[in-house]
Amino acid sequence: MKHVAIIGTSPIMLILANHFCNKKIKVTIFDNSKKIGGAWSYYNFKNNFISTQTNVIVPDNIFEEKNIPIINKYLKKKFSVKISVNKDKFEPLGYLAKTNYEYKLNPIYKKIKNSKKINIKKKFISNIESKNDYVLINKKDKFDKIFIPTYCGIKKIKINKKVYDVSPRLIVSEHVMIIAKKIRVKYLAYSESFDKNFDRAQIKKIKNFNIFTARISKEKKGLNVLKLIKDSNLLYSKNDLVKVVKTKYKNYYRDFKQRNYLNKLAANTNIEYINTALFVESFFSINDKFSLTKQKYKD
Repeated sequence: MKHVAIIGTSPIMLILANHFCNKKIKVTIFDNSKKIGGAWSYYNFKNNFISTQTNVIVPDNIFEEKNIPIINKYLKKKFSVKISVNKDKFEPLGYLAKTNYEYKLNPIYKKIKNSKKINIKKKFISNIESKNDYVLINKKDKFDKIFIPTYCGIKKIKINKKVYDVSPRLIVSEHVMIIAKKIRVKYLAYSESFDKNFDRAQIKKIKNFNIFTARISKEKKGLNVLKLIKDSNLLYSKNDLVKVVKTKYKNYYRDFKQRNYLNKLAANTNIEYINTALFVESFFSINDKFSLTKQKYKD
């Protein structure tokens, strides 16, 4: 491979981009958003980078929990990512690890943006075509290979003159970030089901401010954010409120059946599907494929 295309700027895809760049492979990243990071993008508040979509890196089973130090070591070595043990309360839907960590991923974004060897193009990719020894993007951009994540907007893939529909389901979620002098609720590492108004919530302290970030629940989308904040009794007083940031995020969702179909289509072609649904699982998957680290797994 001399020149590869990567769809999206989520952390896993950026880790891949950096890996190929180190192998002296030319990399072009396509992303339709102005912000780098995808669902993991940050909001800059007084030079503090705060996640607007509230994602966490957590193990999903015992194997991942035992081996997450491999990920931590890699992120520190390659990107100088700051990682600390998070002792605040975790409330995931599934597996709860004994030790959870907090990650500041912004150094990854900074390194990729500052790289002179990686080209980032603001462009939406809707269709790709796999030829014998190359791949076409949107019928004109030619690459040796393309790497596509789970949640991308690709609708059609053409292989051997046959067109396959791989359209995702578009979900527009609403997120809120509250910056306050004080917040009534205790610090929270992560809660998948916070209350009737918010889910995927985090509450942390940054310098002299308390930060609440969450996704607005499906039933409350479109409602007045200030009323939701009041209804959830988050603040002691209106005077404690410093800033409210509401954002919308387009998620090109694919269920397990669609992911398996995409993976099956990509087999033996110039298309490589990367399952980016869960960070830890995805990291180990690309590590197995591309030998990011030589560290051996613990059983």
